[in-house]
This record gives sequence, C-alpha cells and structure tokens, in this order.
Amino acid sequence: MMTVMLAETGLPGGIIPHDHDFCVCKSMNWTEFFNMGGYAFYVWTSYGLMAVILIANVMLPFWRRAEVTRKIRRLQAQAGKRS
Repeated sequence: MMTVMLAETGLPGGIIPHDHDFCVCKSMNWTEFFNMGGYAFYVWTSYGLMAVILIANVMLPFWRRAEVTRKIRRLQAQAGKRS
C-alpha cells in the first residue's frame, strides 16, 4: 500500500509532502527517547564508553607530559647533586 501511495505522488523520488492527514508519525516523549526502542542498555552503554574513551584520549597526553616533566626535573636534580 505504501508503494502505491509513493508512486501516486508524482513527485521526484516518490516524495510524500508533509500532510497531517497522511502522517503516521507520533510525537515521541522523553521516556521513549531514553528507552531507545528497547535497546537503551546497549545504546547508552555505547555512548558512555565512547565518552570515557574520548575524554581519556584527550587527558592522557597531558598526564603523561606532566609525568615526564617530573621525571626530567628529578633526573636533573640528581645530576646536579653528583657534580
């Protein structure tokens, strides 16, 4: 039935103009959005893991640089005491 309706529009690509009489869309509430159609655990776990990885990807070089800087200063201090 949908194919027939698309073919009858006469518009390029069978595009159906937005018509409130035809629209089978329903407004989505926040509960449905957060439920993600029953896949909420998978979706939100994926988003959380992605956020942790992105934050770690940004922060780890800064932490590593601070660690290397401390090590260099410590080695320079030890070298100064030896001379």
